[in-house]
Amino acid sequence: MKKRYLKILALVVAIILITALGWFANALLGNPLSKMLAEKTAESHLAAVYSDTDYYIDHINYSFKDGNYHARIKSPSSMDTEFSLTITMLGKLCLDSYDDVLYGFNTARRLDQDYRELTDALFENPSFPYSCYISYGTLEIYPGELINNPHIEDVPSYAINQDELVLDKIYNIQELGRQAGHLVIYVESDTVTIERAAEIMLDIKNQFDEAGMTDRVFEADKALKAYYAEQAAKRE
Repeated sequence: MKKRYLKILALVVAIILITALGWFANALLGNPLSKMLAEKTAESHLAAVYSDTDYYIDHINYSFKDGNYHARIKSPSSMDTEFSLTITMLGKLCLDSYDDVLYGFNTARRLDQDYRELTDALFENPSFPYSCYISYGTLEIYPGELINNPHIEDVPSYAINQDELVLDKIYNIQELGRQAGHLVIYVESDTVTIERAAEIMLDIKNQFDEAGMTDRVFEADKALKAYYAEQAAKRE
């Protein structure tokens, strides 16, 4: 009788452990059935809402952070058209982030990334005279509701209105940089004074002004790539 109870107890413990393990795996990784439901929901949503477009499902991932599936939607004809559908494990659509496309967020992000790449070319060039542990460029782009809100003081007067950006338009990044570029730089220096800081800031500004964000920046980018290639060759 005692052995029988021990077997039953062992079985109950095993079932509990298996159930707990399954629940943990489901919460961490999702499951094939829920992913299939998410795919079906995403396909149905695209067919119902975006039937006259060339949008397609690029991939679907499960996120243990919110316990949902996220379908990434893209368009082969639009570089700024990329958004996600958030779908529960039971296949219910709970969020469509197409507003990121509609209200210029994706376009703003593309322009900001292009500007950062241009500034990185100058900052990362071996000939750049300052040692920086943080250095990057960003464009001051804000939604119109923030620009036009008199109670928000953090938006600069020269900021670009995100609502006015045109989807997929090729902008002159150099001109945008002159209008609304913002450089964030932390420079290491043996001399820590207001005068020295002002001198460094002015010098860096002059370097960017002289570059015009065009020829010199592209030359710096070319030089940087050549430097990396040279260093890689030395290691071989």
